[in-house]
Amino acid sequence: TLGIQSFRGTEAGWMYQASDYKGQLNALNRAARLIDAYINISGHNTYTLADCTTCKPFNFPSSRQLRPYSKKLSILENLRLNRIKNSMTYAAKNNEIFHLWWHPHNFGVNHKQNMAFLKKLMQHYSELHTAYDMQSLNMAELSSLK
Repeated sequence: TLGIQSFRGTEAGWMYQASDYKGQLNALNRAARLIDAYINISGHNTYTLADCTTCKPFNFPSSRQLRPYSKKLSILENLRLNRIKNSMTYAAKNNEIFHLWWHPHNFGVNHKQNMAFLKKLMQHYSELHTAYDMQSLNMAELSSLK
């Protein structure tokens, strides 16, 4: 494994699978990914620890990419927030992994809106921690549980 203990795989939905065109996605996949960020069309994409640790390096697939704020889509922000919160809640209730990820540089533009959105997610996590003992772990910490 060359020291690599884990990696972030892609969501299981068809729209997240790799393309045959040197990394390019067709218009249908791109549209489906965008819709899925706001409306649950691919499922919660949560996983059990056992699902993720069948072989090394461990694959902790993405549950949701935290897309940056978009002024063009700002009217849909509550849908985006609820999409993530609902999947977090599903994971907490079912003792599964919810893997939220983002590129920190995406928060550089519209910093105020992005940080406010993240704060709402962190508040929701706090509620889930209290109600269901949901834990916040990084990938190295998850790897050490197995």
